[in-house]
Amino acid sequence: KAMKSTIDFEQVDGRIADIQFKSANFQINIINGYAPQNGKAIEEKRKFYDCIEARYNMRKNNHINIIVGDFKSRLQYRLESEKDNIGEFIFGRGQEFADQQAQSTTESRDCFILFCMGNELCIMNAFFKGPHLRCCTYKEINTEGWAPPWNPERYNMLDFCLTPDRWKNAIRNVRAKPTIALNSDHALLDIDIRAKLKEQKL
Repeated sequence: KAMKSTIDFEQVDGRIADIQFKSANFQINIINGYAPQNGKAIEEKRKFYDCIEARYNMRKNNHINIIVGDFKSRLQYRLESEKDNIGEFIFGRGQEFADQQAQSTTESRDCFILFCMGNELCIMNAFFKGPHLRCCTYKEINTEGWAPPWNPERYNMLDFCLTPDRWKNAIRNVRAKPTIALNSDHALLDIDIRAKLKEQKL
């Protein structure tokens, strides 16, 4: 049914793609992003967010807009100033640990949070309470396989679902599914969207 409801798909570049679906009431725009790795220069990270912001501004209008992808951002904690963008259910090791991380890791978080704040986007993963298993979208380099214990020492949350506050209620749940076998360091991210798709008339 999703195929029959597809309006358009565009591969913008090697890091960004977007797809549009027709629903009963609104068009649904989904932008997928793949952020530069932590070790990349800050200029490359900023360029990525400039590009994805430009694509978002092209698409937003009155449509349901969702941005998903691997943003290479280890949240770890939530500041008071970030509460509008980050829910209370953080999967991480706290600010004290984050303060000891490499500068490049901090830069990645800062770029991501500034993008979300500047565009009034909610990081929906952190708005739903669930077991740690459902927060693990990435296994750290020294973690072998996908198996318990599901803790932030062995896993992290790098893949996110973003949407503006206006459409927050359209997202019913966001959860990782790390027990589904994938040949990857990243787990499948399952997003429940409340929208009735409508078949395109040719």
